[in-house]
Parts: sequence; C-alpha cells; structure tokens
Amino acid sequence: MQPQKRSGILLRVVLGLMLVTVFAVVAFGVQAQTAADLRTYAGRVTGFEDQLVAIGIENGEATIYICDGRLDTGTVSIAEWFVGPVVDNVVDITAPSGNRVQATLAETTASGQFTFADGTIKAFALELLPEGTPGLYRSEFGFGDLEFVGGWLVLPDGTVRGAVFNAATHELTAASFIDFSTGTGELAAPLG
Repeated sequence: MQPQKRSGILLRVVLGLMLVTVFAVVAFGVQAQTAADLRTYAGRVTGFEDQLVAIGIENGEATIYICDGRLDTGTVSIAEWFVGPVVDNVVDITAPSGNRVQATLAETTASGQFTFADGTIKAFALELLPEGTPGLYRSEFGFGDLEFVGGWLVLPDGTVRGAVFNAATHELTAASFIDFSTGTGELAAPLG
C-alpha cells in the first residue's frame, strides 16, 4: 500500500474515532452541566461570511474558536483556539501564534475582534445560543505518535465549519460534524 493512501486511511480512522469521542462528551459529559455553568455565543466574522466564531464560557474560563473549514469544498484557511480567563466580562487572550482575541460579554451577546500577527483585524458580533443548541465542539486525540486537535462550530441555522489540526505536520484539514441525533453529516475529512 502506498504511504500516502495508508496515511489517508489512518487519518480517516482517527477522525472517525474523534467524532465518536465528541459524541460521548456531548451525550454524557454536557448533560451534567447546567445553563449557569456553561454559556456559548456563536456567529460570523463581520464581512467574512464563511468564517465562524464561537465563545464557550465555563466557570470563568473562555474557549474561543475561529474557523472557516468547509468539507464540501475541502478548504480551510483558518482554525485557531484561544483559551483564557474572563475578567469582568472581558476576554483578552494572545495565542502562542501571536494572534490575539479581545471580547466583551453581555447577557445575550458578545462582541470583539481578532488582531492577527500580520496586523489584520477581524471583528465579530455573536449571539448567546439557547440551551441545548449545538455550538462549539473540541476534540483532542492521539494515535500512536500522531496528535490531532479537532474543532467544530455549528450555528442554529445548521451552518457547520470545522477543521482538524495535525500537530506533527502543522496541517489543517477541513472536517465536518455528524449530528448523532439524526445520523446526518460527514464522518471524515477528504484526503488526497
């Protein structure tokens, strides 16, 4: 078997297992949390309809994800996580890449901007998602020496953006999300 095909098959298996892990977290882990424990805001980057942003707040910590990965086109140009504290309803996090996110949280909205290391600024205005609405998902998975971080954003209208980051190669692969309640969606990312 050619090395490229073998790695493609391996990544498909890994992605499938990651999605099963995400299902387990969604089905079993989130049920124990109350609305007061977890809030999720989501929406689009202003002027960039394909770029989605979500902010998850839990116990004074923010997890923010920006992503434009589309499985239907096989494209992804941005997928980055920011994790840090919320202080007085304000988030200000600089990722190891040098990219920065600043956000202000209100009861039903969040707004802010990304300032990228190259000087590019992208603003966003997000809405609080109703309890039980899909929103922000993250999965970390290792397979042998390979480590992956997957992220998915799901808006209430069904729009999905997602990507998987290969920590060894620093490559992003567009990935979709499967809705386990309906069985719809893509299970794996397309590979060459």
